[in-house]
Amino acid sequence: MFFPQIEEARARVSEKSSNMHNTVVESHDKSKMLEKELKSLSKELQVLQKEKDAAERKKTESMKMLAKKELDVKDINERIETEARTKVRSWCVLVQPGHSSSAAVDHMGCTKLHSTSVH
Repeated sequence: MFFPQIEEARARVSEKSSNMHNTVVESHDKSKMLEKELKSLSKELQVLQKEKDAAERKKTESMKMLAKKELDVKDINERIETEARTKVRSWCVLVQPGHSSSAAVDHMGCTKLHSTSVH
């Protein structure tokens, strides 16, 4: 009478132990799989981080180049304006008051030069 109950208890314990062992093995396998996935994702992250860093460096260089070009354009525009003003002033000095083009010259801003040179 006790033997069948003991055998049943052993069978249940054995089954429970087997199930627990299988759960541990499955958990271990899943853990290994997750570790591999983590390693793969870490490598992918490193690649993406390097690409991001390279893109940021390129952006910084591009912004530096743009700023330099903008300064170059500003400098060129200032030179052109200065040269244009110098040419207009030179031309205004050469044009005699009462000359047929004096109205156009006055329109260009030479009135002060005429008024100072006439008096």
